[in-house]
Amino acid sequence: MWNNTRIFTIAAMVFSVASCRPKEPVQPVEVIPETEMAPVILPMIDAVYGAMYSIKIHKVVNGVESRAEMASAVFYNEPSNTATATEGTPAGQVTINNFNLNQNTENGGYIRTAIEGQIFSNLNFEDGVTWEVGGEDGIPPMTFTWSQFFPAYNGYIPASIERSQPLKFTFDESTLVYTDSVFVAISAGTKTIVKRYSANAGQVTIPSEELRQLQRCTADRPGYLQISATMVDIFNIINGNPAALVKQQTEIRSIVIQ
Repeated sequence: MWNNTRIFTIAAMVFSVASCRPKEPVQPVEVIPETEMAPVILPMIDAVYGAMYSIKIHKVVNGVESRAEMASAVFYNEPSNTATATEGTPAGQVTINNFNLNQNTENGGYIRTAIEGQIFSNLNFEDGVTWEVGGEDGIPPMTFTWSQFFPAYNGYIPASIERSQPLKFTFDESTLVYTDSVFVAISAGTKTIVKRYSANAGQVTIPSEELRQLQRCTADRPGYLQISATMVDIFNIINGNPAALVKQQTEIRSIVIQ
């Protein structure tokens, strides 16, 4: 069901630092214009009539922490097909936990970001997730509460990477909770490496042959490593057709690449 990924970028005013990561995300991507920073990898899902994402983000750049919560949604009048880039359709006002999402008229999607320290510092994800859709253009009005806990990764996150050495992680019940898959992304120079693994993959390796494609990065101009624990569930809630509900908890770190 998952054939691709989307790469969003998150809020420059808190997360932005000088970086050796690419100025433009690497294809295939979808960039949300209102955001300008750190890549967030989301699964693109086939054969659904809608996808609603709730994402918790924890970022550490050279020891400085920041947090954000993001909601994104897209709806379709036909089953989604990532190969043909199915266009989103308006669905009326969309909210998560009573926070309105902003519609992107270019791709038909919706998004809302809350950043710690701003007027809206979170989207109340700690109290659960309730989506409300006003309905429009064949998409019915609906309210749906998803009580699934947020997934989380509590394993190894390196501060530096040696391009000449393979990079290893362990993904299993000792490092992941409430998770069905995990994304690993490394951004540096003109290259972004994206990997997806099962939550029970065990030890995984990104080979040095791939890491050598990344350019060197320093602490002053770092690369970024992202590990995203992800849970996807499918519910038949759009005129009896399937919609994907996605929860993700993302750890982003600035890294030195040698």
